[in-house]
Amino acid sequence: MKIVLFQEIYGSQTNQTEKLVVTLVASGSVTTGNPLTLNSDGTVSAISTDNTAFIGIADSTATNGNNVSVVLSGEITGYTGLISGSEVYVEADGTLRFDRGLSSDIKIGVATSSSSLFLYSSTSLDLYALSKVKAGLSDFS
Repeated sequence: MKIVLFQEIYGSQTNQTEKLVVTLVASGSVTTGNPLTLNSDGTVSAISTDNTAFIGIADSTATNGNNVSVVLSGEITGYTGLISGSEVYVEADGTLRFDRGLSSDIKIGVATSSSSLFLYSSTSLDLYALSKVKAGLSDFS
């Protein structure tokens, strides 16, 4: 029996446009759309050789030491040629794939249209980001 994750079901709904974004500091050059890894010092960098610490996709461009917006989960637009319903993987070198090529490829989302994908939450940083949002609210109810 195949276990279906809640995020897979949620992400397959084409009307999901919300995304969870956190601002972190870039280590090196980061470009919008880069799959990112969390470094031991708390900075993020574009994946180039190891996808095991994947945390999200860059939602802005930044240079070393500057802030970069990182999508932790939710809809990301700006792609071309996606096939709606196809799973999305990130390879060890940071390349996005639309089929699993190697056992080291990590499933990160699902294409929701030809130009957008729904990124699954794959880190506990989403709890941090949600807490920051809640802390800024005047009413917690």
